[in-house]
Amino acid sequence: MNQGMKIIKEIVQVADRDDFYTRAKILGETASRAFGERHRSQMTSLENIANSTLKVTDVLDFIKKQFAKSKANEGWRKEDFGIELKKYIEQSLRKRREEICFDLEGVEEESVEGQRIYLNLIREFVRQLVIHYEYRTSGGEPDGSDNGAGTGNLPVK
Repeated sequence: MNQGMKIIKEIVQVADRDDFYTRAKILGETASRAFGERHRSQMTSLENIANSTLKVTDVLDFIKKQFAKSKANEGWRKEDFGIELKKYIEQSLRKRREEICFDLEGVEEESVEGQRIYLNLIREFVRQLVIHYEYRTSGGEPDGSDNGAGTGNLPVK
């Protein structure tokens, strides 16, 4: 298997973890309370930045800018949505990138491949977060009764 396929496999494994899914769900539900369906463009813009940028800092700068523009207890500041998202990206996803680079042997964290891994983790996380946001704002149940906690939860027979 070539290096590119190994990277994709590692990212998929991380994204399929219950903790990754659960954190995306929590932040997606927080976003639904923070923005409601009238400010869907906030989530669309976040997803667009994550999917189009070549730098992790562009995503973080977008979050910081939106947080700074928000009024107290509204939008990106409501329930500390912006802070929690930024913290998750900077801490948890960075740690996941370190684990993947270690597992792949020879991939340095700050290399082009290491940055690509980090960006792909962010893209996958934002994708899941936006899905949870969309589901919640469309009337989906907020308390976990949707039973969608990743595909890794299915019992093996």
